[in-house]
Amino acid sequence: MVKMYRVWCAGHIVESPYPGRFAGIKTVKIFGRLDCWSGRRAFLKNRVFFHFWEDAIAADYRPCKHCRPEPFTRADCDHLPFGLAGPSALKTETDSLGAKISKRCLCGQIIS
Repeated sequence: MVKMYRVWCAGHIVESPYPGRFAGIKTVKIFGRLDCWSGRRAFLKNRVFFHFWEDAIAADYRPCKHCRPEPFTRADCDHLPFGLAGPSALKTETDSLGAKISKRCLCGQIIS
C-alpha cells in the first residue's frame, strides 16, 4: 500500500503519493523545508504539504524563519518531480472509456 500525503493543490487539499517540497503547519500558517526542525515538531493532524511555493503563498502561509526555504515554482519544474524518475513520477490520465491519453506532471503540464 502506498503512503498518501495531504497536499494543498489549486485551493484545496488532495491526496498524493508525493509529499511535496514544502511542509506546512495549519495552526500557525507557516511552511518550510521538509527537514526543518520546527515543522517536524508539529502534530501529524496539523501538517499539510505543498508541491510548489505558489500554492503555499496562495493558501496564506508564510515561509519559516528558521529554515528559510528557497522558492520552487511551476516554472522550475523539470517534470520529474522531486528526484523521482520513471513512470511513477507522472500521473497517467484516461478518457471516459479508460483508454490512456496522456501523462500530466505535478506542475500541471501535459507530457507526451
